[in-house]
Amino acid sequence: MNVFRELNMKHWILLVCCLLSLGPAAQARESVVYSVVGSDSKQPSTDIFAIDPDTGKSRLVFSDVKAQFALVPRDTAAACAKIFARAMGRNQYSNPGAVYELSVDGSGRARKIFDVENEPNMTSNFSNLFVNHSGSKIGHLNTLGGKSYLFVHDAATGKLLRKTDVTSIMPGNVTSIGWMPDDERIFFTLNDAGEDADWQDSRSPIGSYVMKEDADRAVRIAPEAAMHPQLAGLRPLNDTAAVLIAGLKDGQYLAYDLQRNPALRQPSTYLYELDVAAKTQKLVPTDIEGKLLSFHLSPSGQELTLTATQKKYEKQAQFTWTTTQELWTLDLDSGRKSKLQSFTSHDDGPPSVNLIGWLDQD
Repeated sequence: MNVFRELNMKHWILLVCCLLSLGPAAQARESVVYSVVGSDSKQPSTDIFAIDPDTGKSRLVFSDVKAQFALVPRDTAAACAKIFARAMGRNQYSNPGAVYELSVDGSGRARKIFDVENEPNMTSNFSNLFVNHSGSKIGHLNTLGGKSYLFVHDAATGKLLRKTDVTSIMPGNVTSIGWMPDDERIFFTLNDAGEDADWQDSRSPIGSYVMKEDADRAVRIAPEAAMHPQLAGLRPLNDTAAVLIAGLKDGQYLAYDLQRNPALRQPSTYLYELDVAAKTQKLVPTDIEGKLLSFHLSPSGQELTLTATQKKYEKQAQFTWTTTQELWTLDLDSGRKSKLQSFTSHDDGPPSVNLIGWLDQD
């Protein structure tokens, strides 16, 4: 019982809620969730699938083809057996949109949680939908009266828990944002700050930060120069930050960085674990061809899912761009990687694939 007394009761409540939502199974498996945008211009549709990394089997968990709204695929997030998404009315000019919890059983049911533009003078600049690990809180950014705000909602009731002015804290484009493992602090990477785009300038705000939900202040994780891995023969891009993917349970961080080989045209992406206290970085080998994007850490913290995109100019009926999008998982400890799915499209249209993250399954 002494062990239980030492644990934060709030964390136990969140854990119990998460386990109850998973059903009776003692241990939940983790599946990768992705969406595919349909090509029918008269009735655009988005289908969401879950694929088991161990078996390769996939299943349809949600489709908006028969719904009165259309999903916005880039504004979708998954956590603890739940999927949340922003959706617009089929006539988006008459309906600014709302955030829904989507069913994951293929039934197509959805529950509206809150309207996107729920205050006067709020713009449609909704961005960066993110959910905490227990699936109890939803965060996003928006603009109100010319200022940037962080909004945090209760995922069950839609109640607005916090509205915080972050104009001075986030003076630019936020590339990544999410909750730390304690579900109390938020991390983010600022990757574009206009004229202050060169992070080597000591005045530049470009970098990665951690703050409390009330955003009283944001603290740099480390000087930006220390965030980039030092790789022989390579150099980081001056105008691009090292981007945080997630905070790890041992206090370290998972990040990626673009590094350029002076002899090559395109920079390459490097994954690594960052230990700020020890000032060390451990590279995570990928050996995956293509442009690597959309990184999502599994709830267990053991696996990473990502997309790899390759473009080729080749002749079909005529010369055309062919785009191949692949979904991969990568075991952070062993380095074992597995290609889950591959999608090919030409410059005349879809499929368009968006990686959402991970879904706990029975």
